[in-house]
Amino acid sequence: MASSSLAVAQPADWQEVFDSGQEALQGGDLARASESLSMAEQISRSMQQNDPRRARSLIGLARLHRAAGDYAKPEELYREADPAARAAFGPESVEYARFLNEVGRYYHTRRKYEPAERFYMQAFRLRVESLGKEHAEVAESICNLAILFENQMRLEKARMYYEHALSIRRKVLGDNDLETVETQEHFARLLAKLQLSEEAAEHAAKARAVRRPLLEKMIGEASASPDAVKAGIGIKAPELIEQSEPLYSEEARIAR
Repeated sequence: MASSSLAVAQPADWQEVFDSGQEALQGGDLARASESLSMAEQISRSMQQNDPRRARSLIGLARLHRAAGDYAKPEELYREADPAARAAFGPESVEYARFLNEVGRYYHTRRKYEPAERFYMQAFRLRVESLGKEHAEVAESICNLAILFENQMRLEKARMYYEHALSIRRKVLGDNDLETVETQEHFARLLAKLQLSEEAAEHAAKARAVRRPLLEKMIGEASASPDAVKAGIGIKAPELIEQSEPLYSEEARIAR
């Protein structure tokens, strides 16, 4: 009886079910997220391949499994989502480039560097073609590749990519943006590996000088916002809580 009602209501119900799953996932309620996102994926099976809801359902499930610590299942889900995303978003679109970048991050996290580089490069190419060379999303691709090259000990190539990513983020986002600060921290770490101690210390000091005011500003908020969490702070008035290391992305943690 329930399945019959669901079948009739499919077109109207998907968004509500999917949004509920996304909200639960962001809030850390994995049980509720699993229930809603699994239902959204089931509903999407009757949709056309080029319906964006099909791709988003599969991507949502992949993110759920990653959040739950299951890094095997997402590979199958991302593989199934790829043709759906191409059909729905367009093979040359920025949205498809974002999907490719996400898949690259997934493989990077699993230390599968060859497919990670392939997906990162595809995303990078599409972003440059669609957005131009000086864009925040292009800088993200370059930074991802820099971290990947650092993981592979291709340090001189990583240095070149970090320099480009930092230059773009400074120009597009500004010196005081958190992503610019994080890039400078990554770059400082690489320079230390290259035994360029003075240059590494200079970049690290500049990053610390910018990060501290960001921490102080965010810690004054009533509750931790997504930006505050990204900055790596906790709320414990009136003292400032600082981490002993920068908040690295999943890829950057592998590089350590």
